[in-house]
Order: sequence, then C-alpha cells, then structure tokens
Amino acid sequence: MNMTVKVFDLKCNYGHFFEGWFSSHDEFELQNSKKIIECPFCSSNEITKLISAPYVTKSSRLEISNKAKIDNSSDKVNIVDIQSNLIKEMIKILKKAENVGSNFAEIARKIHYGEEKKRSIKGIVTSEEQKSLQEDGIEILSIPKSLKDPSSMH
Repeated sequence: MNMTVKVFDLKCNYGHFFEGWFSSHDEFELQNSKKIIECPFCSSNEITKLISAPYVTKSSRLEISNKAKIDNSSDKVNIVDIQSNLIKEMIKILKKAENVGSNFAEIARKIHYGEEKKRSIKGIVTSEEQKSLQEDGIEILSIPKSLKDPSSMH
C-alpha cells in the first residue's frame, strides 16, 4: 500500500520554523483548526503554513529519471520509520534527563553559569521564563506534550 505524504513548511507564532507531514492539505487544515499541531520547539499550537514553491521539472527526461528513482525500492525513504526512530531517540533522552519540575529555569541558569554540574534536565517553564532564558543565551528545547511523559509511551 502506497501512501503519499505532503510536506509543509510551518511556522509558529513565536517564529520557529519546522516541517509537518500530512496526508493532504485538508488533513493539515483539520488538525490545525483543532489545535492538534504543536511547534516542536515551544509547544505553541498557533501554526501557519508557509507558501512554498512547487517542484517543476524542466524536461520530460528529468521527470522520467526522477520517477524511476522514486519507484526504485532501494531509494525509498520511509518517513514513518524516520519519525518513529526520532521519537524513540527523544524518549531515550527524556528518560535519562533529571526531572527538576518547576525549578527548571533556575537550575538551567546555574548549569549555564557553571554553578551546578552540567547534565541533562527536564522540567516546566512559564512562557516568561522561557523568553528570559532565550534572552540570556540559554538554549532550551520545548518538548511536545505527547512526549513529555515517556512512561506513557509504548
């Protein structure tokens, strides 16, 4: 069974850019209207689809060559497998990170300034704390809600 996937360039209201994979434009619109889509950086669900140029071939010869590559099973890229592996790796990282709860911003600052041992931490920040950390040059990664509790994943 073949499944076509539409890859859209997306942007959250905080200016983070990322890709989204959908079965159709209508599927994107449905998920976006239900606020299901989340920014992988900040978990915002205010998402817009960016305009992108369509792929246009300049010759039928090139089109045939590209079609042959897509149809060759050794060249196929299984997007579902890539996503699955990425999620599995993210869950491994989350399981190893120390949960510091609502003290995340404070401890992240102490680690950044060398006042505490460098280590992976996870926790909760308010949007104000997140903005303040970013302004101070402390990089953090917001995790989508679906991955925040790895123990609930299969």
